[in-house]
Amino acid sequence: MRLNWFAAFGVISAIGFGVSSCVAASPSFLDTDKFLTSMTVLDVTNGSERTNQTIIIRDDRIFDIVPDDVATHPANAEILATGGYVVPGLWDMHVHTMTEPDVAIDYFFPLFIANGVTGIRDMGSVVDGIVETRARLAENDSIIAPHIYAAGPLLDGQ
Repeated sequence: MRLNWFAAFGVISAIGFGVSSCVAASPSFLDTDKFLTSMTVLDVTNGSERTNQTIIIRDDRIFDIVPDDVATHPANAEILATGGYVVPGLWDMHVHTMTEPDVAIDYFFPLFIANGVTGIRDMGSVVDGIVETRARLAENDSIIAPHIYAAGPLLDGQ
């Protein structure tokens, strides 16, 4: 995997967009579950902060978000982080990144994820670059990249 721990944590914190739909209930935990404890979850639907929340990660996805006092995780549980803030994934709605697939995959995509940007809209790149980048992402699921929407070629100039 090309990303360091900081970038991986960015992915985990960035996918907190399911925050507002979670309810506090006492879930059953698996041995493979991972936890973020004592987190402050920012709910962008109403601007509130939910403090002292535990986020349960199952199969690389947010499984549940519950108050710390409800989440009685096993003693041998893997705690990824304690304390901090969790925000929804961000979108960059105007990028030009896929002209050179190697640069996009090795440089731009890790930077987007590390900074909490989980989705991008490419507003114009060389079509061959878009096609190649998407093909490489489809055949190699170990590449971490944001969700990508591409408008197609740049419609400017010649």
